[in-house]
Amino acid sequence: MADSVERQIIARVVAQLASINGTGGYRHDVSAADRRVVGRILQPGLAPVVYVFAGPVATEQIGGRTVLTNFDHRFLVQIEGYVQATSQSPGDVLYQALDMLADIRKAIEDDRGLLGLARDVEVSATAFDGEELDLAGYGIAVVELAIIYARKSGAA
Repeated sequence: MADSVERQIIARVVAQLASINGTGGYRHDVSAADRRVVGRILQPGLAPVVYVFAGPVATEQIGGRTVLTNFDHRFLVQIEGYVQATSQSPGDVLYQALDMLADIRKAIEDDRGLLGLARDVEVSATAFDGEELDLAGYGIAVVELAIIYARKSGAA
């Protein structure tokens, strides 16, 4: 039996995040497999790292756009990126988080079709100083992806 489209999407997102390797316009390096984690919480001392979480799936039919035998789906995926400050300068941890946010956005937007799995990906994101969550010394980028794809009625 084939994997669900949602599982395939998560796997593709994780694969695309591997392009964040500290070169070619990327500031951080999460290319190693242990730096791209599905569905776990922060492992202290491991940074930079990204965590990928599956969110809800909504099904909709939009008049004039959705083919009658299909459904449009919106699958929310959340990516949390954790980085550490590289200096003692005020604001450095926030700047590092903003750079991680940009790295994640670039990696995802390089193939918004997720190798043909999606029609499009919409990105919304924020970055903040981890001290706000009792994670002093960490910068946090939170990126929410709304992944839009179509499936035939009744397909997995």
